[in-house]
Amino acid sequence: MIWDSLRTKFLYKSLDAVLTARMRPQKGVWENLKGVLGVGHSRYDRVGSVVGLFDSLQPGFAQRASQRLVHTPNVPFTSPSLDLLGCGSGATVFLLTGDCPVVLKVYRRTIGRRYAALLRLANEFRTKYETVASWYSEGPELVAQASFVVFHGPLLGMPAVACVQRYIDGERRDFFEGFSDRQLLDLMDQNNDLREQFVHFARVTLDRYEREGRCCDFLGNENLLLVGSDDCRRIRLIDYGILRVSYLKKITRVRLVDRFLRMQSLLESVVRRK
Repeated sequence: MIWDSLRTKFLYKSLDAVLTARMRPQKGVWENLKGVLGVGHSRYDRVGSVVGLFDSLQPGFAQRASQRLVHTPNVPFTSPSLDLLGCGSGATVFLLTGDCPVVLKVYRRTIGRRYAALLRLANEFRTKYETVASWYSEGPELVAQASFVVFHGPLLGMPAVACVQRYIDGERRDFFEGFSDRQLLDLMDQNNDLREQFVHFARVTLDRYEREGRCCDFLGNENLLLVGSDDCRRIRLIDYGILRVSYLKKITRVRLVDRFLRMQSLLESVVRRK
């Protein structure tokens, strides 16, 4: 089991960093070299910078390296194509196109693990999803539906756990990072359903934080989305991580408190303007 975990951590996560390196912003030789040698960078980012360095010296290297690592014959989904969509802090995201496009979020810490470990991890992710969904169940729909599978993933066909979600088409922007407070308030003034969604999300999230010292992970980029356009805009929580405040690093706690203060301010303004 220890070897199993170490192999995933050092080998398969590094290979995943090679696979996703082409999704990173293009940089010159010097910037990539600083990424390789810089203090405080994760192993995943360092590997990505190594690939970026080779790509800056030999354009197309990152694309070719990524393509060599993707093996899809055993991916158990009927789809015309599987495309790399992006990567987050803990998952690499693929889009399965077709009549009903879906997103596969492959959790890196599960790649190449043994079957028993994969079942345990799949249950762990499913439990988090069900927990977060239950928090917001007594109000407008907020949490994107998901299922969890153990399968042969795209990275070299290695076994892994993935979250499967329906693909959200159209405009999608991070709720907090994509809009100013004034823009959000104006949008909610124009859309009663959106306002009700936000009030429900804010009240439940703040209450959970105050009573239990934990909350859903709405800090990650595009974890909490505003999707659609005009009067059809809706909030969707597409990540099911749970933040336990006492476990967070100081810099993350500061960000979380700032986000809560902003949420509280928005909530008070929305309630006053009803």
